[in-house]
Amino acid sequence: MKDGADTVDRILDAGEWIVVREGAARLTLDAVAARAGVSKGGLLYHFPSRRDLLRALLHRFVDRAEQRVDRERPAWFGRRGAELQATMRGWLNQSPLERRSAHALLAAVLHEPGLLSSVRPRIVQATRRLLAEARRQGVAPARAAILMLAIRGLWMSEILRVGIGGVGGRAGILKELLAVAEEWYGASAGGARR
Repeated sequence: MKDGADTVDRILDAGEWIVVREGAARLTLDAVAARAGVSKGGLLYHFPSRRDLLRALLHRFVDRAEQRVDRERPAWFGRRGAELQATMRGWLNQSPLERRSAHALLAAVLHEPGLLSSVRPRIVQATRRLLAEARRQGVAPARAAILMLAIRGLWMSEILRVGIGGVGGRAGILKELLAVAEEWYGASAGGARR
């Protein structure tokens, strides 16, 4: 079974390599099979269509984001706004390669919006977790939603490379976002940490 998982990883690595360097439009099953060193039949065994491969790449992207959030949670355990802090830092601390991958996958999603349907429930679940934490801590859910939308907006502006000038760049925006989170969640939200 491990051999099958290794093959899937090689295929996804190859697909990601093509998406990042050449764009999602150039992602063909033939190109991925050649890059992964597998036969086209071997690729089709795991991913019967280009759409299935793109969907798997999206899931891998979300998996990595969720893993970053999970790695952040222990640092904020027991503090007000812990889920918000972990989410903020997990989503905004992407490597340059992950940003390029997100950019290319976003282009694919724009051409095939149905691809998002498989990852949408995971994103909705994360949002519900954040809103539930806010309710438990006496923070208006609308405020938590505003912070979540700000996180997503900053993330998206970085992916699209359309930053907002004149406000201190990413660091300035993040500092203000943390200050708002601290104000809304209370002094123990840990906004000045890191």
